[in-house]
Amino acid sequence: VKLVTRLTPYLAVMVPFWGIYSQMSTAFQNQGCQMDLTMGGAPVPVSALNCFDTLAILMLVPFFDGWLYPYFKKIGYPLSMLQKIGLGFVFAMLAMFVAGFVEIYRVSESPTPGNYLDVNARNNITPCQNIDDFNPYNFQSWYQDPSSTDQPAYCSQVAGCTALQPNSTLLSLSCIDCDNIPQMSKLSVFWQVPQFALVGTSEILASITSLEFFYSQAPFAMRSVTQSLNLFTTALGSWIVIPILLLVNSDPNNEWVPRNVDGGHLDWYFFLLSGLMGLNLMVFYFIAKDYEYKSTADLHLVDAASNSSSFSSVSQSDPLESGDAVCVGDRTVSGDARGSNNPILRTN
Repeated sequence: VKLVTRLTPYLAVMVPFWGIYSQMSTAFQNQGCQMDLTMGGAPVPVSALNCFDTLAILMLVPFFDGWLYPYFKKIGYPLSMLQKIGLGFVFAMLAMFVAGFVEIYRVSESPTPGNYLDVNARNNITPCQNIDDFNPYNFQSWYQDPSSTDQPAYCSQVAGCTALQPNSTLLSLSCIDCDNIPQMSKLSVFWQVPQFALVGTSEILASITSLEFFYSQAPFAMRSVTQSLNLFTTALGSWIVIPILLLVNSDPNNEWVPRNVDGGHLDWYFFLLSGLMGLNLMVFYFIAKDYEYKSTADLHLVDAASNSSSFSSVSQSDPLESGDAVCVGDRTVSGDARGSNNPILRTN
């Protein structure tokens, strides 16, 4: 139990790493949705950029295992498991840093925002949104007869306004407030490739190595427990970003990550995550600098001591009778002919 407990701080520092990893399916998608999603005139699904994370792993794993790690070992500076995990944290931090600068560039290349009445804004809507959700005329029809059409998701009635269109039973357009239409930036979505590749590199160093670390440093009987706890940190990483998002969006007039990211501060959000990962890296360095690795021989001794303790407890509380036998490791323990408290040990 003590050996598992000493691994707990390292489980804790893995949680922010997985929070960074989860951005590939959340904030990166929000950012990519409002970039130029075409290649040679053909549409590009925003989720397709995830393949660059996978490609980075497929390309770099042979490089790391076949050349980089052996090189450091050859020159007398072999990378320990914790050093690899720490480097993975560095790459995760860099991924958020790069994403922040890509966001600044994306916003600078974005067209002037406009609502449904702006023809240019309508024609440049991001493919991740439905133009009907920003249509005030659809809202008029819905307001008059809710069964006739779906309510536009991003249109609402101005509080207290019930005026009608002249010579009509439709709600006046002046009483309808629709959000600006999310626009596609002129910046290609392929500018996201570096941040996806950096996350993939961090996975090679932190994720893969963490599996080795929490397996090799746990007692044999507890390895399934430490591995399950390690995998549980991936779920916690996804959850930890929820309070962060609630915090940065706490002011409804100044949300960092709104539905239309052109009106927010997604770059600040990325820089915040990068800074938090930097703090996590400092905590990791503090707890890892004096870590003493347990060898397989050490773990065998722990396992033997645990088995001996268990055997001692059994022999004291339930003396072996004649003919009884208990297996401990590679030994068979049996009682003597008189059922005394002194067992006879036979090696199989």
